[in-house]
Amino acid sequence: MKRKIMDESAQSIGIKMALISATLIVAILSIGIVGINALDAIKTNMNHIVDVSANKVQLGDKIQQDLLKITRAEQNIIAAQTQVEMDGYAAFVDQTYRNLIQRLGLFQALVGQENKNTIDTFRQKLTEYMAVNYKVNEYARLNSNAQAKNLSATSARKAFDNAEVALRN
Repeated sequence: MKRKIMDESAQSIGIKMALISATLIVAILSIGIVGINALDAIKTNMNHIVDVSANKVQLGDKIQQDLLKITRAEQNIIAAQTQVEMDGYAAFVDQTYRNLIQRLGLFQALVGQENKNTIDTFRQKLTEYMAVNYKVNEYARLNSNAQAKNLSATSARKAFDNAEVALRN
């Protein structure tokens, strides 16, 4: 009889140990699954943040490159010897300006409303610069290269510098 009680007691302890072990295994698996899902969500968020940041940097660089292309074309218009050359550079400036405006719209969508004032300031300075750029083009076409060079070196340079400062801010 004593032996029967001990056997039942040993079986009872074995069953309890098995249940505790099973419960611990289920808890560990549950915690692991929840942890893996949380890490996946964090990874997804980080990828999104990195992609958006990379796009901002790329667009900012392309906008700056477009500005430089426009200023180089302005100098080329002044140095051009024929109307055909001037027309080619003017068309290049127009196309580059359109690209810049398109990229600026994409850039504004990425940065949102928090930088709207900065982008609006840049647009204003860019508009001022392009007005001077078109005036330089006009003077160059009138064979008034001295006036075109002077305008390019003073007003255009100041407007370009203002636009570039606005872009960096």
